[in-house]
Amino acid sequence: MFNQLLIKKTISNTHPSVLFIHSEIRSYRTPLFERLHNLFDITFIFTHGTHWLEKQEESKRWKYIYLKPTKIPGYGSDVCFGLVFYLIKHRRSYDVVIFSIITSFSTHIGFCIAKLLGKKIVIWDETWMLPNTWQTKLVKPYLHF
Repeated sequence: MFNQLLIKKTISNTHPSVLFIHSEIRSYRTPLFERLHNLFDITFIFTHGTHWLEKQEESKRWKYIYLKPTKIPGYGSDVCFGLVFYLIKHRRSYDVVIFSIITSFSTHIGFCIAKLLGKKIVIWDETWMLPNTWQTKLVKPYLHF
């Protein structure tokens, strides 16, 4: 409830179009995604999907896409370069971008693109304490934006 009010208060449009960028949905998150679907004009973008979502009955009503990740040699995770192209190509179709997994390189790239495009940004993460990694150090300056 509080997050809904916060998002609505931060933008002038009363019915914002939202992009929610996440690695992949799990069964325990389905109620959250369903609630977001009911409250907003939202598109879910999954960057590391195994298409598990398609097995969920609720997801048949959602707008979502899977973007293919790319393995980067020497980097411990995948990067979803398609996210950059999606954010730029569809820049007129959303007002707010919600990113998750703050240590994801896709989040770092996407944050910069969304900020340059003048979009409202929400960073949502389940991390209780930020890990002491170089990715987290890269993120800290814009966590206070």
